[in-house]
Amino acid sequence: MENNHDHIDPEILAMREQLSLLQRKLDERICFEDSMLRRAMKRSATQLLEWEWVGLSVCLLAFVMAVPEVHRLNLSHGMQIFTTVWIGIMVAVQAWSVWFVSRKRRDIIGGNLLRASQRVIIYKRVDRWCKRIFIPTVIVWIIVYLNEVVDHSTLATSSAAYRAGVYVGGIAGALIGGGIGWIIYRKMMGHVNELQQQINELKREQ
Repeated sequence: MENNHDHIDPEILAMREQLSLLQRKLDERICFEDSMLRRAMKRSATQLLEWEWVGLSVCLLAFVMAVPEVHRLNLSHGMQIFTTVWIGIMVAVQAWSVWFVSRKRRDIIGGNLLRASQRVIIYKRVDRWCKRIFIPTVIVWIIVYLNEVVDHSTLATSSAAYRAGVYVGGIAGALIGGGIGWIIYRKMMGHVNELQQQINELKREQ
């Protein structure tokens, strides 16, 4: 039987070979970019999880320091109960966040982009609600705490300098702590936004 290629223009055969070669190169390039993007996603998820552990450590440190302090200063029972419950809630929320991000990291490693994308959306939604609730509550707690420290101190009744020192020191400490917390928060959200962008880019390529 006569070979059909004998009737095809050699230039057309050469073009077909070039197109086939280009397709293979394109497939290799896409596979390489996919692999590199997944590595970047894993790295972002790992870094986010590390910062979540830092946040949990800070919350645990606040619990260990603040709860005994309000009892030592013999503040009101309402303040003692609220401080214990409130910081306990913060620790629980941060522990949930560590667990949630670790699950998200496993989804990324396992290649489940849909579930990882859904977890990023849930994470950012919870983050918005936490900011709306936690920030005002912390500000109110600081104000009430400083007022009660002054009211329950015998030095405060006789020394205006002591009262001023309590407020100045408390506000300065709150600003420093808030600044550190903001840096940690921005680091975490930077990794979250980067991760979301990487997931969306990989989903578009598929």
